[in-house]
Amino acid sequence: MSWSFNYFREMKRLQYILLISSTLITVFLQTCKNQPVEAQTTGNSDNTGSARSDQWLRQQTQFEKQRNEMVEFIAFGEDSTWVISIGHQGAMSFMDYQKGDSMAAPASEMMLPADLNAVMYGAEVESGRLSLTIYTDSCNFSGDLGRLPYRARLLVARTNAEFNEYQGCGIYLNSPRLHDIWALKKWNRFDDLGRAFPKGKPVLELHLDKNEFYGNSGCRELRGRIEPKGGLIDFYNFSIRQEEGCRDEGPMAFEELINSIHFSLKLEARLLTLYNGDEELIFQKVD
Repeated sequence: MSWSFNYFREMKRLQYILLISSTLITVFLQTCKNQPVEAQTTGNSDNTGSARSDQWLRQQTQFEKQRNEMVEFIAFGEDSTWVISIGHQGAMSFMDYQKGDSMAAPASEMMLPADLNAVMYGAEVESGRLSLTIYTDSCNFSGDLGRLPYRARLLVARTNAEFNEYQGCGIYLNSPRLHDIWALKKWNRFDDLGRAFPKGKPVLELHLDKNEFYGNSGCRELRGRIEPKGGLIDFYNFSIRQEEGCRDEGPMAFEELINSIHFSLKLEARLLTLYNGDEELIFQKVD
C-alpha cells in the first residue's frame, strides 16, 4: 500500500514537472519566433545603402559633361521634352524641344521662401521671365536615372503675355570629389588655429550618397544631415556628443557656425572652401 501510494505520488510529481517544462519550452520557442533576425536585417540594410550609393554615383556621372560646363542644377520633363539648367553665378538656360522655344539669362536671383522647403530662382530678360522653384521632394523619373532628389516647377512668361508651366524632376550636379574627409586648414576668424584648437583641428566627413556628415569640432563629435546644391551646401539636424571640458574658443565657435545651416562652397584641387557671411573656412582633403 505504501509502495503504491508513493508510486502514484511520484507519477503526479513527474506529470507536474513535464507540464511546467512543456509550458516553458513553448514560451521560449514563441519568444524566439518573435525576435528579429539580426543578420538578415543588417544584410538588407547594407544592400539598400549600397544600392543608394550606386544610384547616386550613376546619376552624378550621367551629367559629367554638364558639370564640366559649370552647370550646377538641371531639371527636365518626362522624355526630356524640355530642360532648364542653372549655371555659374545663377545663369539660367531653358529649352522646350517640342515647341522649339528657348530663353536664357546671364544671371538670376535666388530666394529661400519661409513657408516652403524649397529654393526659388528668377530671371528677367528682354523676351520674358523665368521662374523656377526647386522643391526638396524626391521625384520619380522613368529610365535609368531612377528617383531624382528634387521636384521642379518652371514658369515661363513671355512679354507678349504667353505663359507656360512645366513640371519635372531635377538634380544638383555635386562633384563626387566633395564626398571625402576634410580637415580645417585655415579660418579667417583666427590667426593661430593651433591656439584656438589646442586639442586638434576640426574634421568633416561628407557622405553625399547618404546626405550625412560626421566629424569633430576639435573637441566633440558631430553628426547631422547635409544637402549639397551645386555651389551651396546646407547643414541641418545637427547633434553634438557632449564631452566635459570642451570650453576652448575654437571648437565652440565652429559648432555654432556649422549650425548656421547655409554655406556657399568652392572646390578646387585638394581644397574645400566654405563661406558664410564674412566667415571663410578652408579645408584640406585628408589622404
